[in-house]
Amino acid sequence: MTADRTNLGEEVPVLIVYGEKDMTANYTPLNFSVPELYRSIQGRRKLMYRVNGAGHLVVWERQRRWLHTLSRKWLRSARHPNRPYNVDGNTTGTFVVPWEGDPVEMDYTSGRTEQPVAVPVEPM
Repeated sequence: MTADRTNLGEEVPVLIVYGEKDMTANYTPLNFSVPELYRSIQGRRKLMYRVNGAGHLVVWERQRRWLHTLSRKWLRSARHPNRPYNVDGNTTGTFVVPWEGDPVEMDYTSGRTEQPVAVPVEPM
């Protein structure tokens, strides 16, 4: 089997969790941004969470609980017969994790990545 970028987000679901203050993954001189990476994935089965207040080493930072929570939900959902690889029922979308409260869906489709616009989330 050969590597095919079109498999990402379809046969290979994608979960991206990154810190808002991560200057390693969002490095301007190299023209790299995590939201651009998310947009470049062609498939529909992709989720991205930006954790407010976190940096590149989120696994050791105060907001690490969100990395653990999101990863646990993603991995446990793999066995779900109708919606494998989801977080709280979501199989696609972009979200911001605030310091307090639950993740809020965000709209990154405009191309603006620095200050996305909040989108109301319908209760499930």
